[in-house]
Amino acid sequence: KELGISRTPVREAINQLASEGLVELTPHAGAFVRRPSREEIGEIYELREVLESHAAAKAAVAPDRAARLGDLDNACQRVRELRAGLAPNAALTPEQRQAQIAADLDFHFTLLGLAGNRRLERMIREFRILDRAMAPLGAPAGVEVLDSALECHEAVRRAVAEGDAEAAAAAMRAH
Repeated sequence: KELGISRTPVREAINQLASEGLVELTPHAGAFVRRPSREEIGEIYELREVLESHAAAKAAVAPDRAARLGDLDNACQRVRELRAGLAPNAALTPEQRQAQIAADLDFHFTLLGLAGNRRLERMIREFRILDRAMAPLGAPAGVEVLDSALECHEAVRRAVAEGDAEAAAAAMRAH
């Protein structure tokens, strides 16, 4: 009511979230954010591993990959800048964690765009939405998250730059 939105679009949005497994509808009580099980999280990451490693391999042989490497570099640079000045065992603030997630998503979406398969990109984007929704559920992140992500992203980027589809897929699987 405060936002000036009728009940119908709100109900449709909540039903969409329920169909995606993000909320549970309880009759006469409402909609509640659903906490995924470890098994469900494992299944999501298993699918991401297969789909994103395939996308990395496709990106490595994309005809316009050289022109798009700067975009991958920019995503890596954002993590480097975030990492600069942080103590070796520092915990990330919520703002730093959000910046790290945004840079990570930027890298992955740039790679997906380079792969050139819109359906594959749409499927992975759906899984990334779940991934983002689950990010706050984990333990607080420290600089090791930044270091690990940067190392993995740079390995994928090198393989794509070299046109090595097998190495790109392997680096993405490792990531």
